[in-house]
Amino acid sequence: MDLIQSFITSKGSATVGGISFYYSEGKLQMRQASGPSGKQIKTKASCAGIRKNNTEFACASQLGRSMRIRIGLVLKHFADSQISGRLTGLFRTVIKHGDGIPGQREFNPYLHRELLHGFECNRHTIFHDVWKPDITCTRSKDTHDYIFQMDVNPAKDITAPAGATHARFTLISLAIPVIGYDGDSKKYVQENARSIHASFKQKAAIDFKVFPLGVEDTVSHTLHINGLPDDIESGSGVMVCLYGVSFYTGDTLMREGAVMKVGEVVW
Repeated sequence: MDLIQSFITSKGSATVGGISFYYSEGKLQMRQASGPSGKQIKTKASCAGIRKNNTEFACASQLGRSMRIRIGLVLKHFADSQISGRLTGLFRTVIKHGDGIPGQREFNPYLHRELLHGFECNRHTIFHDVWKPDITCTRSKDTHDYIFQMDVNPAKDITAPAGATHARFTLISLAIPVIGYDGDSKKYVQENARSIHASFKQKAAIDFKVFPLGVEDTVSHTLHINGLPDDIESGSGVMVCLYGVSFYTGDTLMREGAVMKVGEVVW
């Protein structure tokens, strides 16, 4: 076992006697490969269900990857080490609720936005255990902008790690489109899009506020993010708004205490 552990440390994983060894969140894990071969999955009639699951899983995985690419530098600080798999699982759940037959079900975050709302990016720390104030979201009457308002008393409303002097509230928004199955290409694509990644056309919008910790006064704060352009058709997707809180010691960003969740799903 010591030899396996040293090999995993240098290579990241090891396979012995058909059993894979790897580390996940600091713990040694073991997994034995079983089931049909890749060739059998592609050709055998009895594996049709696996092929359908794989098609939907591939769509969910690409969606998660596209989201991580767009906000990866920000998300990396707020999320846990399992965020990649958990995002894939989240989008896979949305697909399972979509219209169509298995293997071709639509990914429709607009109709199933409740499945996205409240998703915690760090499953080890709940957002509202760190950030207590309610946040209201309204759409501007004159523009497509969304306005986020909150009343914050830093001394009472923010639970900070030891040594923190400031908290930063970060607001991120990004569009997630409806994705359908194309029978000709046998792939999931958005209409007129070359790929799922290409369908994420709108850039992520970011706004933030910094709060000195220990201040007893309650102050109202407002943040803005750009809405959607006029040529976006209603029902063609959603805009996901992520709320994040991170902490600083002076000007130095702390690794401890950061949290993020899906706070609003609008469009």
